[in-house]
Amino acid sequence: MNTTETTINTNTLDREVLGAVAAESLAKIDPARADAKRWTKAIAKAVIAIENNPFMSYDAATHSLLILSEQSGEIYTANGVCQCRAFQLGQPCYHRCAARLVAICLERMAR
Repeated sequence: MNTTETTINTNTLDREVLGAVAAESLAKIDPARADAKRWTKAIAKAVIAIENNPFMSYDAATHSLLILSEQSGEIYTANGVCQCRAFQLGQPCYHRCAARLVAICLERMAR
């Protein structure tokens, strides 16, 4: 995959790299945090979406992920912020997790 392209289809990510990045992210969650379970679920849901949602693309120029939520039918743009209800409520959001996981995967794959 050419990681210098502006828009990248997430289906082309290396699954082993994604698995490693997700595992590292999960390991960083402090189980004492009140929202630890929500972060764990958000990361797990993000991995599933990255692997299975064909309506997801990453824009390297803006560091943002465009994702069609198959549950709500809404299109979200995530890059640290999101338009989804979870983000509006101040909760972990799988769209933001997915954007960060994709960004880290692309950085590692470019090495």
